[in-house]
Amino acid sequence: RGTIGDQYIGQLLARAPEGESGMWPCEAVCEAIEKTASSGIGQGFSKSVYNSCGLHWLGKGGEQERELALKYDNLADRLYHDYPYVAVVVKEIAKSYTYEAKCRDTEAGTEKRLRTPVGSW
Repeated sequence: RGTIGDQYIGQLLARAPEGESGMWPCEAVCEAIEKTASSGIGQGFSKSVYNSCGLHWLGKGGEQERELALKYDNLADRLYHDYPYVAVVVKEIAKSYTYEAKCRDTEAGTEKRLRTPVGSW
């Protein structure tokens, strides 16, 4: 129960607002995640952030996902000095978007070669 409980805590922390300085996650959330360094909390946090973006396939390929990956990579770089564990968690979000971008690129390439949208057969 501890692992799933930690994941739910991570999901709740992912919904926290920006801090007064404009930093997200806010300082209190960063400190809580950093202090516990729980892999369950980290997993819940990263999955919640990744899943909160929903479907956004407006174009062909993975350009939108690459932009999100860059956003979270930059955030992780800014967090690393003060909150190294949080930076690792945020870096995992970026990796998820990078993987998703590659998948979208592959789908777009397949559609182009077949000249038929994937899934419309």
